[in-house]
Amino acid sequence: FFVIPDTLLNIFMFIISAVRRGSSKLFFLTNVSQWIMVFYYMGNFWMNCIVAYEMFSLIKDSYQRKKIDPPSVRKVLMQGVCVYTVTTIFATWFALEVPWPPYSVSDAGTSIWSSMEGGVFSTTGTLALSIVVLSPPTLYVLYVAITI
Repeated sequence: FFVIPDTLLNIFMFIISAVRRGSSKLFFLTNVSQWIMVFYYMGNFWMNCIVAYEMFSLIKDSYQRKKIDPPSVRKVLMQGVCVYTVTTIFATWFALEVPWPPYSVSDAGTSIWSSMEGGVFSTTGTLALSIVVLSPPTLYVLYVAITI
C-alpha cells in the first residue's frame, strides 16, 4: 500500500516531463496535479501513521513477552482502503473548480492557498485545515519514535 502514492506521483511526473517540452506553464498548477499532490502527501502521512501504530503495538507486546500475531490481511486491507478512500475524497475536494475548495488556481495560472473569489476558505483557513489534517499522523509518529 505504501507504493500507491509514490507510483502515482512518479508516473505523473514522467508524463509531465515527456509532454511539457517548451511549455512555460508550471505543471503543478493543473487540477490533476493538485489532486495527485494532495493524495500523495496526505496518503503518505496517514499510511505512516498506520504503520507506526502497528509497529508500536507489536513492539509493546513483544517487550511485555506476549505472543504476537501479525495483523491479518483483512485488517491491513481495511486500513489501506480507509486511508486511500478518505485521501481520494480530500484530494478531489482540493482539485474541484467550484467556490468551496480550500485551494484554487487563478485565471493567471498562479496557485492560491484559498478558495476562489467569494469562496469559503481564506488563506488562514486553508492553512488551519492543512494543520488539522496532517498534525495527528505527524504527532503520533513522533510519539512512537520518542516512546520506542
